[in-house]
Amino acid sequence: MANKDLHRYSVQQALNRTFDVFTVTPTLDATGAYADADVLFNPTAITGIFGHKDDACMIRSITIIDADDQGIASEIYFTTNSTDFGTINDTANIADNTGIVGAVTMTYFDTANDIDNHRVASIKDINMVVKANGVDKNLYIASISAGTPTHTASGLNIKIGVQYI
Repeated sequence: MANKDLHRYSVQQALNRTFDVFTVTPTLDATGAYADADVLFNPTAITGIFGHKDDACMIRSITIIDADDQGIASEIYFTTNSTDFGTINDTANIADNTGIVGAVTMTYFDTANDIDNHRVASIKDINMVVKANGVDKNLYIASISAGTPTHTASGLNIKIGVQYI
């Protein structure tokens, strides 16, 4: 959880509190294959990322662990609200009020990242500044498929590395 009261800590303690990693396991559709440009998952809260309504952080990295071994690219969106991007596993229908604050493309996963029936993809040095939404202090993550994967309901595990500013 963000803590901007760093003056209360020694220099080393403050440095230790400026970075954190958050894990999100979004709910996926396990009933069949997705199509390209389908909603992979709707905005899911990154729980505990902000402690106060005026907190901000820099998203430094994203790692996706694909337990379903699909290795399909996707578009990742960060939003300030939970407005759906449309029906999961159907063509995206993104409204104007989604509060998108940034996006990255995960261009997955080559055979070098195929680990015993899992695939792993990472992006580092994203350096995207985001701010709490001022209402519920949340930031959300959503995704659009860029391929035709078949997933289990909890087949993706997403780790988001942040630096507080």
